[in-house]
This record gives sequence, structure tokens and C-alpha cells, in this order.
Amino acid sequence: MKDTIINAEHRIGATKRFAARSLTALLWLLWAYLCLPVLSVLAWLAGVKLFYEEMLVREGVDKLFSLMLVYAIVIGATSGLLILWARLNYRRFHNREKRRRVADATPDELAADYRLSASDLLAAQQTQTVVVHHSDRGHVVRIVRR
Repeated sequence: MKDTIINAEHRIGATKRFAARSLTALLWLLWAYLCLPVLSVLAWLAGVKLFYEEMLVREGVDKLFSLMLVYAIVIGATSGLLILWARLNYRRFHNREKRRRVADATPDELAADYRLSASDLLAAQQTQTVVVHHSDRGHVVRIVRR
């Protein structure tokens, strides 16, 4: 089966591909790190003594509560900044439309963009179901109307 246009990684630049893969790996590691307490509790329920040693013998409960305070401060600060940003943007753009409408593309421009004839494009637009065949580079090769 051929790759679809969406999965054609060779069409993405090396820098963007590296950045996407690095970010994905970093976020998976963060997710695994955040799941460690749950895994610890599950292991404790399964009979492993790590939870008992960490929380009670080494006074991990006190550390947990101090960390929860730090987490609450970070969450509060982040939430406050997001609310402040939203309010500033509301005041800045309220009742002011700064975006300009882009002119609609003409049928000839669309046909040129898809490398089709204007009559084929118009026929495809008026058909309820079409199958679009693409080349390996993602260009429209033909349209089959059904």
C-alpha cells in the first residue's frame, strides 16, 4: 500500500522532522515520569514494599505535601497568566475586526492550482461522490465521478 500524502515524511524538512520526533520523545518521557506514583501504588498493592518505605519510613508524605504546594502555586500562576492574556486580548480585539477577508478563488485559479481543466473541476464540484487519484508527489492525477 502506498503512503498517503499525510504520511509522506520525506516531504517534511529534516529540521522539522527532528523537532517533532524530539518533542514526541520528550513528552512520552514526561508522561512516564508523571505515571511513576501510580505505578508505585500499583506495585505496593501487588505486595512490593517500595511505597511503604518511601512514604512512611523515609517521610515521603511530608515531601509529597510540600511538592503539592509547589504544584498548586505553578498551576495558579499559569492559570492566572492565561486569564490575564485572555482578558488583554479581549480588550484589544473586542468589537474590532482586524482580519481582512481573502477574495474567493475563481474556478480557473482552482483548476490551475490542481492542474486540472476548468470543465473537469466544475464537473467534480457538481458530483456528490468523487475519487481523487494522486501521484507520488501529491498532485491530482485524475478525478473519477461516481
